[in-house]
Amino acid sequence: MAGSGGAEVDEVSIPTIDMASTIATNIMWAEAYEYHEKWMRTRPDDYGLDVRRMLEAGMHAPAVNYVRSQRARVRSLAEALNALDQFDVLISPTAGIAAPRIDVGGRALMPNGHPVNMVAEVLRFTAPFNVTGLPALALPTGLAPDGLPLSMQIIGRPFDESTVFRVAAAYEQARRPIPAPKLA
Repeated sequence: MAGSGGAEVDEVSIPTIDMASTIATNIMWAEAYEYHEKWMRTRPDDYGLDVRRMLEAGMHAPAVNYVRSQRARVRSLAEALNALDQFDVLISPTAGIAAPRIDVGGRALMPNGHPVNMVAEVLRFTAPFNVTGLPALALPTGLAPDGLPLSMQIIGRPFDESTVFRVAAAYEQARRPIPAPKLA
């Protein structure tokens, strides 16, 4: 279907996309722990509690999870490249929620009052492309009803950052100016 600005818009399927957060965390936690291992053993209190917990998870992660996640990463890349066969770029939300206020820490609430797992909502749409290593760019699209920023990401083929930048520039040129977020 044709979108504004002459863009062709259609849905694509990436079957492993629902596993991407698990794949990404298995790989990232293990690799982050390996990098920080010396300091975690000698200076663990130099890390914030949230980072230390992530590194500790990497320390205790079974090697089989890392190996299986690396295999799944290859499948995810193949599926994403297949989805890109017909299009110049893919577009998705950057996060499943509006940008959270910094003063809420990890304790955000949905407008209906239900708690939100902010890490899961932030990783849900970025993890698939962190896993594949495809170039991606996030840019603002507007404001949520509560006045906090919303954004989308544009994902391209390997080493084709120039197309990602061109699509982002075209979108920003067509988009109306966004008012400042309501932070007070």
